[in-house]
Amino acid sequence: SLIDFGSGSILGLIVISVFIQKKKLNPNEILDALALPMIVFLLFFFFAQLASGNLYGKPSSLPWSILLWGTNRHPLQIYYMLALLPIILLTIKRMVNYNRKGVLFFKTTSTLSLLFVFFDFFNGDPNNLIAGFNKIQIVALFLLIVSNVFLLTRKKSYWNKNLIVSVDQILQNII
Repeated sequence: SLIDFGSGSILGLIVISVFIQKKKLNPNEILDALALPMIVFLLFFFFAQLASGNLYGKPSSLPWSILLWGTNRHPLQIYYMLALLPIILLTIKRMVNYNRKGVLFFKTTSTLSLLFVFFDFFNGDPNNLIAGFNKIQIVALFLLIVSNVFLLTRKKSYWNKNLIVSVDQILQNII
């Protein structure tokens, strides 16, 4: 194809950035508005992946495994779809309770990144591996770090002289 997903995403981000600057919109408000549609998009994306047989899981002998290409495999797409449902409810709850700009988007990104880091362990595509990790896991880990750094900088109570952040504080940001 002429433009792959990564190139299209970068081009889309550039176009959105130019639009936001030209219209003098608040980028944090735009990001917060994209939080819920991003999850709904992923829900339909994983449904499409299930229908097409893409994003298949590792071989499995579990009773809920699905037969794909002559092998029982983890239904990775179903794992993602089931996990996205409570995240949608959590995001709707957050939309009602948060008035700080940008926080909703980065909490949602952080939550989704955790989802990808853990669930993509079951990805059965050996072509996506870099040093034993799936490419999606590496990108998700990067996004998890970036979103948590943003959240930590927004909460002055997390800052101290040594900037020591416990795992508990990072998990509190996500939830």
